[in-house]
Amino acid sequence: MSVNKFSQYPKSAQIAIIVGVGCVLFGVWRLFGVAFGYGWWNAIQRGLGTLFSYLWPVALICAGLYVVWAAMTGRLKGVSTVDWKKPFGRSVTDRRIAGVCGGVAQFLGIDPAIVRVLVLILFVVSPAFTVLAYIAAAIFIPEL
Repeated sequence: MSVNKFSQYPKSAQIAIIVGVGCVLFGVWRLFGVAFGYGWWNAIQRGLGTLFSYLWPVALICAGLYVVWAAMTGRLKGVSTVDWKKPFGRSVTDRRIAGVCGGVAQFLGIDPAIVRVLVLILFVVSPAFTVLAYIAAAIFIPEL
């Protein structure tokens, strides 16, 4: 039995897969809550809150160092000369998940790693917002 890539399934199957995985995750979460109570969830939230409070400044430092390095090595060429008439869309050639960061980088004319680092920083600041924004972008922004 061969397994297809997620993108090779029809859109209706992709949506069904996402809904199915969501149901499984929600069911597991509820099962743990019934079996062990929800105190474990509060402990995880406190631990993640502490972890993110340390990761946020570290992520800013890393992003700053990367931007300085990129500027010094010439990887920021074209940042100030954005051609606003270029089409905006998800990349089909430079993609890690759905091509959103690659498409933004192509539109801005910058290294895709810069966009990915900025998304990572945004994820550290607000994980839920970043995931929802990325999913919305992957759904609504067309491929180039």
